[in-house]
Amino acid sequence: MVQILVNSALFEVCPPLSEIEPSMEHIAAGVPIEARWGNSKAEQEVLNRHKDREFKLYVTDLPTKERAVATLELPLSLDSNLVGTACVALINKKLYNWREFTRNVGPAVSRHIILKLAADEIRKGNKPKLAYIAKDVFLDGVTPGNVDTLLRLRQLRGY
Repeated sequence: MVQILVNSALFEVCPPLSEIEPSMEHIAAGVPIEARWGNSKAEQEVLNRHKDREFKLYVTDLPTKERAVATLELPLSLDSNLVGTACVALINKKLYNWREFTRNVGPAVSRHIILKLAADEIRKGNKPKLAYIAKDVFLDGVTPGNVDTLLRLRQLRGY
């Protein structure tokens, strides 16, 4: 099992996976191996050689986590606090900081959040305006940073 965790402090202190591999045989089987993840081919090969082991791999930020998850073909799991912050940033007119939020998390994570928010509303039986905008983002090439503007334009138009 492989977990990708965002923690820049542990990223700095943990050794790279390539340095840990020679001593892995001395680490008990049930103990997770904690290492810094650099997303290199050599690191991917280490994981492939030790598929039976549990790994906690640390990265510095969400865009790096998204790339690691994509490289390793793992599901991207988002913290509920992050999704809540995104929802507030997108919907709350007084804060109006969606663009800044998308700059911080990156476009891939922003797209994933937009899709999650729209899907959650659909599952609740609602017909969310965000679903139409998700289509624009995924199929028509609209950047995630412009979603707040599109959402407000749809509200002004009444649909």
